[in-house]
Amino acid sequence: MKYSLAWNQLFIIDCFIFFSLIQFCNSHGRMLEPPQRGSMWRFGFDVPPNYNDMSNYCGGKDNQWTVQHGRCGVCGDPFQGPREHENGGIYATGIIGRTYEAGTTINTTIDITANHFGYFEFRLCPLDMGYSRRTRRLTQQCLDQHLLKIGPSDSKSNGDDTRYYLPHGNKSYFYVPVELPSEILSCQHCVLQWKYHAGNTWGKDQQGRKCLGCADQQEEFYNCADIAIVERSSSEPVTQISDKRDPALDLQVQQWIETVIEEKFPDVPYEDAIKDGVILCKLMNKLQPNSIPKYATSGGSFQYRENIALFQNAARAYGLGEAQLFQTIDLFEKRNIPQVTLCLFVLSRLVQKQKSNGSTLSPRVSEADAREFSDEQLNTAKNGLPLLHEGTHKDVNQSG
Repeated sequence: MKYSLAWNQLFIIDCFIFFSLIQFCNSHGRMLEPPQRGSMWRFGFDVPPNYNDMSNYCGGKDNQWTVQHGRCGVCGDPFQGPREHENGGIYATGIIGRTYEAGTTINTTIDITANHFGYFEFRLCPLDMGYSRRTRRLTQQCLDQHLLKIGPSDSKSNGDDTRYYLPHGNKSYFYVPVELPSEILSCQHCVLQWKYHAGNTWGKDQQGRKCLGCADQQEEFYNCADIAIVERSSSEPVTQISDKRDPALDLQVQQWIETVIEEKFPDVPYEDAIKDGVILCKLMNKLQPNSIPKYATSGGSFQYRENIALFQNAARAYGLGEAQLFQTIDLFEKRNIPQVTLCLFVLSRLVQKQKSNGSTLSPRVSEADAREFSDEQLNTAKNGLPLLHEGTHKDVNQSG
């Protein structure tokens, strides 16, 4: 009898551990760029915090497919409610998180805790087109009208350019280029929906063979980001700065930042010194006191990405346009350091325009500064001019 009781207890413990591991191994995900509604608090926006912002999975797989027959809230809430991320919900504040130029390819960032394969999809619903048009209501039907195309990436498209199939591996962050529809020239308030259809449930393919990911009923995640779309600042295409590094300009930018924050860079390469975003946050607080009240001074990659996003938000509020900013991956993964340097250079010029106390990299407009440049320097400057087009920041708005 004692042995039977002991075995029963051991069986119960084993079952508890087994089902705990199943729950632990569930994938969780969120859209960080542009920031989804439940995650905007992480990037300095004055919104209610959702500390469980990786769990917009329709109330769970069983609830979605068994109870609700595949139905889900458009932003990942359980279909039966509460719909906290939709109109009237605590996280649907209407605050615009990002502003993009019409017809461009934007870089999204998705954070997944466990790669369960499957694919991402992105949809867009224009709620407020401005002028005399009536504001629309967010529905899945509206979102389905604009299933967005995926730009060049590391994903195997399997012949479908609207799906990003997750590559195998232990990757946590996925950077997915998404093309905005050319027919939407401007939108004061659009909603970008992210959908993650996982692929970790076994099923049968069209030939009747069992395979992982073949089941129709997979775990799904959804979320929504509030964005705005503005017309291009000029009829000419935006010219990006050359990929070629300019060590002299890097050094000038570094020295300017050191002067403003009254602090020397650590003895590491320029891009490594600013990679965690701490120095950039200090810079913005010097230019605009308390523009970033709180930022991480230690932690991991997620905290440092948040720091960079805080800098970007503060720079937008200060007056930098979208075309002048850099993407998080440009700095954190060192994909385009010249763009980072250009952004900081333009910020220096903007300091002069805003009559800030911060120093600038170049003399004031009224001051003479006769200098000679090589042909290569002149060509580089010429290519960078469209990015300095005055007024590109006018339509940037964080207030919604």
